[in-house]
Amino acid sequence: MRFTNEEYCDYVSRFCKKYLGNMNDEDALCLQQYVHNMTERHPGLVAFFMGSIRNQFNQQLKYPRESETLTWDKIFKYLKSYNFWTTVMDVSGVFFGFKVA
Repeated sequence: MRFTNEEYCDYVSRFCKKYLGNMNDEDALCLQQYVHNMTERHPGLVAFFMGSIRNQFNQQLKYPRESETLTWDKIFKYLKSYNFWTTVMDVSGVFFGFKVA
């Protein structure tokens, strides 16, 4: 099962506006393209990626400083981090029955 392109763009756009509101449009587009490539529009994976980003940057989003905005660079560093990928492996093991050593 996959989101259609239209469904995917709508979901990510709404998510960004609601939860990542201080991102500029160019950064939001980079995020949308990256998540698309990594998840192939799988609804569960898309929701996991976006929810993980929201959780990671919750404090920054909840209490933003004047000149601080959430950028694609910050999100990309998080998505490439060991912590994020070990979580992905743990979750994928739960869903697909894989055991992560």
